Parts: sequence; C-alpha cells; structure tokens
Amino acid sequence: MNKEDLKDIPVELFEFATDTNADNEVLQGTSLTFWQDAKMRFKKNRAAVISSFVLLAILVLAVTAPWLGAYHNTVTTFDGQLDPNYIGQYQDVENKFITPFTSQEFNYEVDGQTETKSKMFIFGTDDKGRDLYVRTMVGALVSIGFGLIAAVIDLFIGVTLGAISGYHGGKMDMFLQRLVEILGSVPNLIWVMMIIVFVGAGLLPLIMALVISGWIPMYRMVRAQVMRIKEQEYVLSARTLGQTDMGIIFKHILPNCMGVIIIWLMFSIPSAIFFESFMSFLGLGITAPVPSLGTLASNGKDFLRTQPYILFAPSVVLSAIMLSFNLIADGLRDAFDPKMRGGDDE
Repeated sequence: MNKEDLKDIPVELFEFATDTNADNEVLQGTSLTFWQDAKMRFKKNRAAVISSFVLLAILVLAVTAPWLGAYHNTVTTFDGQLDPNYIGQYQDVENKFITPFTSQEFNYEVDGQTETKSKMFIFGTDDKGRDLYVRTMVGALVSIGFGLIAAVIDLFIGVTLGAISGYHGGKMDMFLQRLVEILGSVPNLIWVMMIIVFVGAGLLPLIMALVISGWIPMYRMVRAQVMRIKEQEYVLSARTLGQTDMGIIFKHILPNCMGVIIIWLMFSIPSAIFFESFMSFLGLGITAPVPSLGTLASNGKDFLRTQPYILFAPSVVLSAIMLSFNLIADGLRDAFDPKMRGGDDE
C-alpha cells in the first residue's frame, strides 16, 4: 500500500492511541519533608518508641514521688515529726527496715486528732527508715536533670565553638584545636578532684568539669560537619549575595547539621547521667541528704548481704534510664542519618 491509497481511507476508521504510561507518571502518596520522614522512620523503630514511653513513665513517677512522701503537712510517725532533710521518711523505732511491697501502719496527727493509716512501701525502706521508692524516684529526677544540664552545656559551647572553628578555619581553628587537645588530655575525674579541692564536693564540681571539657565531643562533631557543608554551592551562593558569616552559619549550615546534633545530644545525656552517678557513688558528687541514684547505690552496697533491695532499686532505675536514652538515640540515628537509609523498612 502506497501513500495514494492511504488518502482514500476515511479518517473515522483511525483510533488515536492513548498514553498507557500516564498513570505511572502521577506521584503516588504525599510528599514528606525531612522532619516528617524522620518522624515516620522513628515510629517504625519499636525499641525506640517503647523506650520513649518507659522514660516518660519514669519522669512522671519522679515528678509525682515527693507528694507520696507524706499524707499531710503535719504528719508524724512513731519517731516524731518528719525530718525535712529526709524525703519520704516513715521511721519505726523498733524496725527501720521494711521489705518491698509491705504495708505498715502509722499514727498521724491531723488537726489535733490522731489517725492510723496504712502505707505501702513499694521499694521498702533504707537503714534510716526512709521510703526508698520516693528517694529513688527523686534521685532519678536529680540524675536526669543533671543529664539535661550537661546537654545544654554541650549544645551551647560545643555547637558555637565548633561552628566558628569549622567555618573560619585559619588561626582561630588552630587555637581552638590546641585548646581542645590540652583540655581533652586531662580525664574528667582529674578535673572533678581538682575542683573539689577548692570548692568542696557536690553538684558544682561536676557541672564545672562539664564546662571545662564535657563539650569537646560535640565540638569535634560540629566542626567536621561545618567544614564539609561550607563547601556546598548554596553556601557559596549565600556568600556571593552578601550574607554575613553569622547568617550563613545559623541560617544555612547549622540547620543542615541538626539531625546529627540531636543524635549526639541524645547520646551525651546518658553519658552525663552515668558520670554523675559514678562520681556520687565514689562520694565525689552529690552528697547526702540529697538523693541521687549514685548516692543511693553507694548506701545500698553496705547492706548487700542483708537488705539487697536497697542496692537493686536505684540500680535497676538507673539501668532503665540509660538503656531508654540509648535506644532512643539509636532510633534517632536511624531516622536522621542518611547513611542508614540503604533500604526501606519492612
């Protein structure tokens, strides 16, 4: 059939072909931002989600525990008025040690009248008749608070100096690098002992040790990230358009480092909690009567053979807190780190 024959065929006989691949070119699903994608991936990590609920439960119990230390402001026991230095004190002169999950009846003086009420000791009592559950929860709150203080110090000092050092380089970077090498060469334990000589034992030496050298890991991580990102094209474009150095750092570079910063921040919290507990266990950190998981464990080791629950209670809570923080940090690392996105989650 030649071209002349095709002219005689009616146009109505021709059927125009449809594009069968048109549906394949339509976007399936909704578009997700970086943070929405990270949130979705974090929710798929069951261990991280369960750890979040466990940590939240411990925080709620720790915040509400002081209210369980007494039924009334004028509560008295067999040993007289409650000592304000001892949180959750229920002393019985005849038997100060009360085993866990044991109820004990006490006389209370309320508005001039004596009442008898029963009190359940979930974790038992220590050698001074103090409610170990209340002291353990308050100690957990103190340890977690110290970990958050350490995170704020790491975030403020480490991120600021790391961003400035990585972006400017030159003599400033050389100076900060030598300073970090000098401070990092001395262990935190040595810094704490040196500070205790001048200010005495307590929470202050631990915080000062973190101010001196606790921010160094965060500084090194941020510096490496900034040195990599500052060579990107969008940073060069911002510099060409006249953006200031501080504007480039805080508007273009640090937002692209937030995922890694959050990951390191979450890993630094359990490290700081363990550091505080270890120092308090050795008697170089928080001291009695302020409860801390380290001081409670230190007191419990003296009764390991006769009343082992005094040591086990704070130790289990400390382990649960550290494990929860580490699992949450692992979940955030899988959600934020692009290198962990080799394949889709099943």
